Amino acid sequence: MKTFKEQLYLFGEQVRYYRETRGYTQDELSQISGLHRAYIGQVERGEKNLCLKNVFILSECLNVDPGKLFAPEKTDFEKCYYKAL
Repeated sequence: MKTFKEQLYLFGEQVRYYRETRGYTQDELSQISGLHRAYIGQVERGEKNLCLKNVFILSECLNVDPGKLFAPEKTDFEKCYYKAL
């Protein structure tokens, strides 16, 4: 099982991934969400513990199910590897 710090980092990576996929800068996501740009940066670096309200705000603004922010998609290799087991 991953440590809390590792989980925060992975969550932040997912936020960054979906933000960049949507073509938003941190400033733009800040304006859309009402969250401070520095806060978003801290979240993306895994430095900030989020409250549940902010998880839902980010998921809504990024148009992604909140669960996807917690569970990164498996790569094609991982899917094949685990299927073979």
